[in-house]
Amino acid sequence: MSSIEKYFGRERMIITIDEEATIGEAVELMHENGIGALLVTREEEGGVAAAGLLTERDVIAALALGADPNRAKVKYYMTPWKDVITVTPETPIKEALRIMIENGIRHLVVVSGEKVLGIISMRDLCAALLV
Repeated sequence: MSSIEKYFGRERMIITIDEEATIGEAVELMHENGIGALLVTREEEGGVAAAGLLTERDVIAALALGADPNRAKVKYYMTPWKDVITVTPETPIKEALRIMIENGIRHLVVVSGEKVLGIISMRDLCAALLV
């Protein structure tokens, strides 16, 4: 069984957004890049750290709750990093799909140790199965 290693978009840049950015800015980034999830970052001593993941579903939930997209901060609607589900490049495609289905999610963050390598979507995995 093939792993996700060649399908999670290493050739694509990881698109990030600061946790202090607005939901409106996040929507613009998603739209401009044709993606459904952003890695949320925060400034810490020594550099930038992963703070969470913001998905299209998070944006919809924020808007449904009446958030003003030009004022609402990403950090209040993202999935915090401690709750983000991650996989490694060696994770088999079918295992990654199983994780998504069992958790009701469409994006997984691909990591190697503490380093974020990318984000893989259900669309990426389905396309990989068709190859």
